[in-house]
Amino acid sequence: MLRTRCPYCGRPFSVSREEAAGILAQALAENARYGMRECPFCRRRVKIGLAELRRAAPTVAPAGAEPASPAPEAAASPSPEPPAGMEAPALEPEEEAPPAPTPRGRRKRTETAPSGPRRSPRRTGSSSPETEVTPSAE
Repeated sequence: MLRTRCPYCGRPFSVSREEAAGILAQALAENARYGMRECPFCRRRVKIGLAELRRAAPTVAPAGAEPASPAPEAAASPSPEPPAGMEAPALEPEEEAPPAPTPRGRRKRTETAPSGPRRSPRRTGSSSPETEVTPSAE
């Protein structure tokens, strides 16, 4: 069941699964981008998106399309041994995928960088070794 709201009168109404399937089939046959249904209250035509209709309707095949037959499992999965008289094909090494691009405007975080705010070291008096005076033993 599909709940939708009329954009003209603002009242909500429901579309049954069978009715949604019919609207979807008609929209697909017309190659439309949305399905049309009449509002039960104000009688104006309401557009319903194909994605909503697909979610609500039971599976519907497009007009003229044959249902897909399942592929045999032997062809889908690789066999462990080649047939008699044939050699197994050599597997090619996989190439490494290039790294994904980083979003613009953001820096890449490194493991060595601290995650907190950057602060300069606290300066106190003369703590540098050049200016430090060592007491001499006399």
